[in-house]
Amino acid sequence: MNKLFQHAAAIFLIGASAASVANADDATTTGGLKIKTEDGNFEFGIGGRIQLDGVLFDEGKIEEVPTNTTNATTSGVYVRRSYLTLTGKLYDWRFKFENDFTAGQSPNSIREMWVSHQVFGGDLIIGQHKPFRSIEELTSSNEILLMERPMLTNSLLSGGNRQYQPGIFYKRPINTDFGFFLAQASVYDAAHPLGNNAGQGFGTSERLTWLAYDAHDIKLHLGAWGGIDDFGKGGNETVAPGSVTYAGRNSATQVIGPIQAIGGASGSAETFWGVELAGTFGPVFLQSEYAETRWEDTAVQADGRTIDRIEAVTLQGSVFLTGETKTYKKDRGTFGSPKSPKGAVELVARYDKILNQDRSAGDGVCDSAYAAAAPSRIGEGCYVQQYTVGANYYVNPAVRIMFNYIRGDNNVTGDNTGSYNARVQLAF
Repeated sequence: MNKLFQHAAAIFLIGASAASVANADDATTTGGLKIKTEDGNFEFGIGGRIQLDGVLFDEGKIEEVPTNTTNATTSGVYVRRSYLTLTGKLYDWRFKFENDFTAGQSPNSIREMWVSHQVFGGDLIIGQHKPFRSIEELTSSNEILLMERPMLTNSLLSGGNRQYQPGIFYKRPINTDFGFFLAQASVYDAAHPLGNNAGQGFGTSERLTWLAYDAHDIKLHLGAWGGIDDFGKGGNETVAPGSVTYAGRNSATQVIGPIQAIGGASGSAETFWGVELAGTFGPVFLQSEYAETRWEDTAVQADGRTIDRIEAVTLQGSVFLTGETKTYKKDRGTFGSPKSPKGAVELVARYDKILNQDRSAGDGVCDSAYAAAAPSRIGEGCYVQQYTVGANYYVNPAVRIMFNYIRGDNNVTGDNTGSYNARVQLAF
């Protein structure tokens, strides 16, 4: 980690020196520190985020499991994210470096690290970046509506463990008489972020969004995305078990919440697609998404098939009691927090569900992880759903306080664990 600090300091000094050489004026800020030369050839910016979370699990059948066992839930207070973000411009090339110190040592802790250049009216990005899929996955953790992302992004896409991938990415804005479009395409290593073994296949995902209506504080967004991940052949495949975390977070280094297997391990490939609809009407914000993935070469089913079809849906929304409106980010095709939301109060809610269309509870794949307290209900559907309500208080543009209550509903076991969640977030 000391080396990472040294590298960050070196980058900062280089940026500051470049600004000094080019006779830069004063540094400016729009929430983060930015240095820019008079001739516009050099820019350097620094930002960051700290998110301190507290979680208390309550009720549910798995609470009956004896403590000090692998099946027991653990509540606690922990640092969820601690980012340092460096951005800049060198002539007509831009770069971004972002590290999460909470995630361990470099390079495993690196989130985004790339350079970009304008090509054919769009941005060509080379390095580690998020593949272009799902409006919720592409929304920054600083601006997500609730503390946890829905199961659609956390669990549907091969375990949800590939938010950042090394590869080549391209996005291009398209202005038309019919509204604003954003075309996005990705080609990346299918199985690893930086710090893990490479050579485990390739993936590709594409996304097209359409801002169909944009007038004052009323906006209508539509989008579609899809792709395929081929994990390779020859014994180097990635085995990605399909498990879902519900009623909160499950992390060996932070807190432990309930989990449920939702599909067989995929060692070959997966194809996926999704559609999204979102919009604002004054202080009201609504967002919905439906997605489906096909995991290839999973455990053999009763009829001999080895394909798991898993679908997920999420519906969420909010209302600002103080009258603010969500902003629209055209460079991402996502919505974000309102500008200057000092003292804003936002009520939030979500319903999401993930379902295996091909398997049933207790079939050897969709088995309970907590058989001692919550055995599988043999023959029932293999799905998990959850309900979340909460509130966000924007102390100022840099500080947000969040509270969520999540109620999980595991149809495999009948478990109904709930959790109380709180966060203090500082972002600049």
